[in-house]
Amino acid sequence: MPSDKQQEIYDAYYDESGAEYSIVRTHIGSCDFSVGEYSYAPTETSDLSNFTIDPDKDDIIPAIKKALSYNGDIKIFAAPWAPPGWMKYSGIRYGNGDGGGINAGSVSTTPNHMLPEYYPLYAKYFVEYLKAYKKEGIVFYSISLQNEAQNNPDWEACYWTIDSTIDFITNHLGPNLNAKGFQDVKLLVWDWDKQEGAIGKGNGFITFNETLLQSSAADYIDGIAFHWYGPLDIADEIVKRPTWAVDDFRNVAYFHQNHPTKLLIATEGCQEKGPWLNSVEPAKRYVFDMINDFKVGTTGWIDWNMVLNTSGGPLHRETNYCHAPIMVDTNTNDIIYNPAYYVFKHMSKTIRPNEVRIKTENTSRTYIKGDVTNSF
Repeated sequence: MPSDKQQEIYDAYYDESGAEYSIVRTHIGSCDFSVGEYSYAPTETSDLSNFTIDPDKDDIIPAIKKALSYNGDIKIFAAPWAPPGWMKYSGIRYGNGDGGGINAGSVSTTPNHMLPEYYPLYAKYFVEYLKAYKKEGIVFYSISLQNEAQNNPDWEACYWTIDSTIDFITNHLGPNLNAKGFQDVKLLVWDWDKQEGAIGKGNGFITFNETLLQSSAADYIDGIAFHWYGPLDIADEIVKRPTWAVDDFRNVAYFHQNHPTKLLIATEGCQEKGPWLNSVEPAKRYVFDMINDFKVGTTGWIDWNMVLNTSGGPLHRETNYCHAPIMVDTNTNDIIYNPAYYVFKHMSKTIRPNEVRIKTENTSRTYIKGDVTNSF
């Protein structure tokens, strides 16, 4: 895009006159919305001697630095969509669901897991990523083990069982982060939907995370990341409206009540099923989800994606076109501010870092000399 148009979008998200975003998310290697597929170690080595973050230097790193130029305290969160393909049983970075979308969690006949013999090297992969970005002047607030840890779509993916997650974090990733000076980088787990017992959703939000927090990995885990997506609703599909996962907030509340020291961060909300240009429906869903997540103990909320074209892309593999608060007509470079943008702007500017929500109960009111005294 022309530089003045780029500047307008950066200002809209980060400037004091805009939304003043305070937390953002990026991806470790390519994701479904990257313009191409890549990892930082594309061919097998025994020591990651070919590791490089060069694929990020043309666009992602400059974008993060630009964001930090508005506010050096912006928290940066990163998640891998997949390890290098040669570290997986399948030999490829992609999963093998039915094309994403409706049945992305479907069971595959080809294992989409990590090969355990590469656990030590993959732990080093995380450390090398953090070190390389630190050399660029970018320090991460948090990382997650895996985007959508038990999903299996056709884009970049990796399936983690409970046992393999405990093994990898306890014996490899956790100790490596501590030994290499990255113990302050918050480690989040799960990074997927907040349902328990939904078809195609693996072990379930509570089962997976509660087991981890009762395991040897617990001391290395700083919190739980989660997304807003719900199971398929046929009625919503027929009338082309968003599906709101209205019963999932109680599952987040469970962890806030039972593990109050662990972070709860909503790390991905994105209105799928097309671009939804100028539609208020995604905006309604966003504000509903954010308010209810915050009410049950969530401490941060991240949208995905920030900017897309008017088709709902780009995508390099699947046709999972989505909505974004800001979209761009790539023929004219016109910038479209969807209603969702104004929801995020309002929420971001009025809910700031280090602020707290105070629970109040209106139990009695006593009027004295025209003043009001409330008991809380």
